[in-house]
Amino acid sequence: MSRPRLVSLEFTVPDLGPGLALFAGVLGLEVLGPERHTVLDAEVAQVVAGDVVITLIHPTDTGSGVPHSLPEPRLSQLNFAAPGEDLAGIRSRLESAGAAVVDRGGLFLVDPEMVKGMLGADAALVFTPEDPGVGADGR
Repeated sequence: MSRPRLVSLEFTVPDLGPGLALFAGVLGLEVLGPERHTVLDAEVAQVVAGDVVITLIHPTDTGSGVPHSLPEPRLSQLNFAAPGEDLAGIRSRLESAGAAVVDRGGLFLVDPEMVKGMLGADAALVFTPEDPGVGADGR
């Protein structure tokens, strides 16, 4: 049975400062960014924490991107990767278990509302093909 691996966590935050102060200032982890999100009206920073990247996303109101659909502070995504040939089996197991799976251009996710029913937190479970030549931090 194929198993996805957790590659990143995403938190929607009201301000990047406190999170960056904790992860970089107190814990000494490497920070990439902050920078503008490529699609959303938000600022984003990534914290390299070993094999897992912690993404902090701060929705803004500049009008320079798509508004964030759920801007309240929360754990917003758990991102998993698996070899591309394994994703169909993972998707099939999710659907057999009753999960509503949504396609999003090359990836799929279990909607935050469904995850909220299972885990009590409205975070999406996102599944992408892994790139064996790229580490968790995208390098």
